[in-house]
Amino acid sequence: ILSVSPIVDQESFEKIGNTILEQVLDSEFADKIRDNYRSEIIIFSDTRKVGTTFVDSDGERFYPGINHMNNGDIQERNILGNNYIFDSFPIEDYKGDKIGKIMVFLNINKIILVRQAGTQSIIRVTMAVIIIIVLLSIVIGRRLSKPILNLSKSAKAISEGKFDINIAPTSRDEIGELTVLFNEMAHSIKTQTEQINHISFYLKNIIDSMPSILAGIDSDGIVTQWNSEAEKKTGIGVEDAVGRPIEQLFPQFSDQLKIYKKSISDRIPYNMEKVSQKTDGERQIQYTDIMIYPLISNGVAGAVIRMDDV
Repeated sequence: ILSVSPIVDQESFEKIGNTILEQVLDSEFADKIRDNYRSEIIIFSDTRKVGTTFVDSDGERFYPGINHMNNGDIQERNILGNNYIFDSFPIEDYKGDKIGKIMVFLNINKIILVRQAGTQSIIRVTMAVIIIIVLLSIVIGRRLSKPILNLSKSAKAISEGKFDINIAPTSRDEIGELTVLFNEMAHSIKTQTEQINHISFYLKNIIDSMPSILAGIDSDGIVTQWNSEAEKKTGIGVEDAVGRPIEQLFPQFSDQLKIYKKSISDRIPYNMEKVSQKTDGERQIQYTDIMIYPLISNGVAGAVIRMDDV
């Protein structure tokens, strides 16, 4: 891509030259986009593939086979054991003519992992702060009990999800410095929590917009995620579903769902097509595709289960 900008004399306002900027559409440019938006990228120049961030097990870049799609037409695809949703955005010239496109791939498995890891991180930081404050209160004694008590109450408030904490320092000694650090920590936790909530809201919208039943489970088969389509098809709300074994929610597929343990331990996705079940008083047979995708990153064991009526 070439961009031309005129150079103008500041006194006469006459054009004295041009500045030409060039951006090569290649895999290096795709890497920059991926680093900024944490998504995999494929770049097309007209209809020719010119850049990709996808890398196979041998470290080689590759282009996954993607069917033709229109802008705004969100699709889903399993690539190298990871479940992606993706969309296409046009690259246009100054006349508005399409000269290429950028495809953005969002890894659903990683979003779930980020949400779980972020929540665990906040819990660990909060517990560590509480322990430090309790130890300090024991060592320092009664003379400093009031500022320590304020810090302790504030730490408890943080553990309850109240992050708008700002304690005024009452001295310039170590307790005053600790108070300043505590305020900075509270602000940092608040910022992290807001980011996690934003990711959680974004994830929920993505999951709920999918026309498939989608459920997340941990390594024991306990439901951790439950989308709108699952509520609609089963009649079981998310509050009643989360925390229950997946086989209880889909007893008609209990034999097929038992394979989730092998999928998680072997880190291999399983696809079971046209699993039959009888409906309407055993008079009709309905077929369902069942897919199990293991979560295999950051030490979090679990799986995503997808079901589609055939």
